[in-house]
Amino acid sequence: MRTHPKYLFMPALLSVLAIVAVVLTAIYIPTSYRELPARLVVFGLVFLVWLFGSTKRVFIWVSHKYVITTRQVVKLSGLIWVKSHATKIERISDVTSEQGLLDKIYGCGTLHLINASAGSREVEPQVTLYDVPRLQDVHQLIEELIEAQRRPEPAHGQWSFQQEPPQTGNESPASHREAGQGHWGVGGNRA
Repeated sequence: MRTHPKYLFMPALLSVLAIVAVVLTAIYIPTSYRELPARLVVFGLVFLVWLFGSTKRVFIWVSHKYVITTRQVVKLSGLIWVKSHATKIERISDVTSEQGLLDKIYGCGTLHLINASAGSREVEPQVTLYDVPRLQDVHQLIEELIEAQRRPEPAHGQWSFQQEPPQTGNESPASHREAGQGHWGVGGNRA
């Protein structure tokens, strides 16, 4: 998933303001030879403000992704040189979330994943995911994945399978099916 599209609000607003500034410049600055440098300066300034004010945020939005699997949470950034930071689900000790007023309106927010094995230098104590869409659903999903990792798996000896009754020489598998037993000796026909 990507960060919430609300991150693109400022670039969209800057684009609208740049269009308005270009139109007003074209209307109010005459096209005579003497005013041509003033017109070009205004167009250049509007373009530079738009370029530096909006393209950086669009690039950041396009190049940042969050991937949640059953084993880890991965934070990816970059388009050409991709940098990734993975945190294993089993190492996450706590998940907290933050939502401001605007975040509550849009249903997004910030998730903090607290790493239990943060004692070493290589492991960051906290991974922060910004502007996560559907924050409550993602928070609950990560909590469920953590719980599933902590649940013990059943040991091999705990599973019991019903054995087929021994066949005598005159019985066939068809006679077991007629008696209501499936091929493996379980009640009912095999699907």
